[in-house]
Amino acid sequence: MKRIFLVGAPRSGTTILQSLLAAHPSIISFPETKFFYYLLPKFEPPTSVEERLKIFFNKEINEPKFLSYFQVEQSELEKANCFIKVLDTLAFEQEKSVWIEKTPEHIYFIEYLEKLLPDALFIHILRNGIDVIASMFEASRKAPDDWGGKWELDYCITRWQEARSINYLSVGKKNHILVKYDELVEDPRIAALNICNFIGIEFNDLMLSQYKETSQKMSLGAVWHQGIERNIEKSINHKYYSIFKEKEIQYILKKVRPLKDEISHKEGGEITEQIVDTFTPSSLELIQTWKATELPRLTNSIENKSAQVIDAPEPILPKSPALTNSIPSHSTQAQKIKSNSLQKLLNSFPFTNFPGSFKLLHLNLKIQLEPVINRKSDRKSSQFTTTKTSGTNSSLPILRYRHICPQLEGATMGYNITPEHFEKQLQYLSDHNFYSTTWEDWEKATTTGILLPGKPILITFDGGYIDFFNYAWPLLKRYGFKATVFLVAERIGTTNIWESADSPEVPLLGWSEICQLRDEGVEFGSLGATYQPLSSLSPTEIVQEALRSRFILEQRLGIPVKAFAYPYGDFDPVVQDLIGACGYTYGLSYLSGINDLDDSLLALRRIDLMPIDGFQDLVGNFIDQLRRSKRQFISQFTNR
Repeated sequence: MKRIFLVGAPRSGTTILQSLLAAHPSIISFPETKFFYYLLPKFEPPTSVEERLKIFFNKEINEPKFLSYFQVEQSELEKANCFIKVLDTLAFEQEKSVWIEKTPEHIYFIEYLEKLLPDALFIHILRNGIDVIASMFEASRKAPDDWGGKWELDYCITRWQEARSINYLSVGKKNHILVKYDELVEDPRIAALNICNFIGIEFNDLMLSQYKETSQKMSLGAVWHQGIERNIEKSINHKYYSIFKEKEIQYILKKVRPLKDEISHKEGGEITEQIVDTFTPSSLELIQTWKATELPRLTNSIENKSAQVIDAPEPILPKSPALTNSIPSHSTQAQKIKSNSLQKLLNSFPFTNFPGSFKLLHLNLKIQLEPVINRKSDRKSSQFTTTKTSGTNSSLPILRYRHICPQLEGATMGYNITPEHFEKQLQYLSDHNFYSTTWEDWEKATTTGILLPGKPILITFDGGYIDFFNYAWPLLKRYGFKATVFLVAERIGTTNIWESADSPEVPLLGWSEICQLRDEGVEFGSLGATYQPLSSLSPTEIVQEALRSRFILEQRLGIPVKAFAYPYGDFDPVVQDLIGACGYTYGLSYLSGINDLDDSLLALRRIDLMPIDGFQDLVGNFIDQLRRSKRQFISQFTNR
């Protein structure tokens, strides 16, 4: 008898995978028993293990005869052995050679189960953290009685972090296999074949044709399992789009980053393999080497398949799953404190009477870790000198906008600027002799040291909304400015579903408008294929997002797409390098401030514009941001 435990974080896809496996003729599985969760409580179960067994045998599988196996006076070990005997008996009665017990919470008791059953197998399923956190958050609100109440966001984050830590501690163990949810939904057949090989049974096509029927038996009609009988397929619509606002998503990313960094900074190495994607006409070779010794080593395994992207398994978690609150300092990484950020900002912009407010999120006063090789330049620092002439500029402000439209009811504050405000800002820029430079001119300045003349600026728009065509572009043309619009490639011509928690549904640019704008001088960049926070994805998924979107855009535009705006402003050294390796020259973040010649082209800063009139409002906004960042800069600012 083969005994298997299927574990993972709640809402990580365990029921879908269980249903797929339970459709195999040799496998029997059951609704969640939660047995060890009640027998060896890590949390506070709502009832005793005896009461839980009554519910399971009487109501959930209709086998009351097995209750006689258990006695109140039995020891913990005796009850555990009786439970295993019951599962063995159920399998024998139905002439099955394999049973699978699926309870996500049993991930906490793997060490106990390994001692209880040395030959047991463990299947771990791992899913994108934000998807899982959003699903737990939603499910506990749909059925709070079944979830022990409504789970707070921080608790959902903790549960996912704990499960992921245990997942990675189990990687490499003989009796454990890690199944990634994205690979399961991308190709269920391949995933099932790999699991069958791990179990030691032959793959059967019934797994793909009958899993919907088995899913109904496994889920017991629970409200949070509605839709479990759907087709197993990848979706570009993520649950967190409608549940969490952008600020909450950024909060989640910040909370989970220490664990991710603890994993990904374990080892250093290089990528020298080819990436082949079904959406690209040819392979893209990655020749991107990390100089830092503690950046991740991505060990690529390329199969002879046109559809195979890199298979880059995640590094194993360090021995202790304890979370850290900071990234370790690396001597081989450039660590710079942008202490002169405020001065650069003031020198680059004559702020008096500017009709709007600048939103400085970080002011670049925190240490930013940047791999040395991300500099898009072959120059040596000792050989590089700037050529300073009268009327030139060594700094580049990049403005960031979203919606330009009369009103956007229900939108989060700051998402929309009215055409009237926008025109005042353009008038201000024009009156103060700003002009639109190009990405290539700035790149040339960073590589040659020859400064740009006058007051260069770049104006960017994230999202690709139709209101850019209707309102923003006519005004930009009137004042002689150009713009770069960043598009979500697989959403073109549809709606902004990725921000439904922050904004009402609005139409996006279609290809007819995009091509017309291209012909009139608008540049376009990528926001990814589906708009996902990249640091939460695997290397394979990052590459898919970058290459798929680049190919879609370039094929329809007929020109190279070199700029990539990180969704949610989310990136790290791994994301940064992979985006560059996928053919992008410029990476735009949410980091606030002005760009210098020595800044990485793949970590460009932007200034987030807000629709606030008046110099006093502007000063107040700056003071507020500075007070939260570095108090010593307040006097410097106010004394100007």
